[in-house]
Amino acid sequence: MFFILTIQYALNPSLFEKFNLLEIFITSFPLVIYSIFHLYNSLSKAGKFMYINAGVLIYLATSTLIFILGDYLINVDREITADVWFLNRVFYVGYLVLILIEWKKSLLKTKD
Repeated sequence: MFFILTIQYALNPSLFEKFNLLEIFITSFPLVIYSIFHLYNSLSKAGKFMYINAGVLIYLATSTLIFILGDYLINVDREITADVWFLNRVFYVGYLVLILIEWKKSLLKTKD
């Protein structure tokens, strides 16, 4: 992935000024797929890191969609654009809260 993106940016430096759809897709989509696989595999047994996995799945799925629509959002109403980016921040804070919950859960288990 690194070499593909390096070549793409070397051949087309104007990609630094807009949202690169290929970069967004190949960096986020595999993580969403791995998260779905982890969720599926943990249905039959007690899964580890389920809060972190839920955070990754929810945040990355929504933020990937928002970033893919990034160039389109630049051309629409500023109020809608601000609302969408605020929504991205809300999902990010939710992701961090789920990491905190998992960390507290794991820390309390080790102290017992």
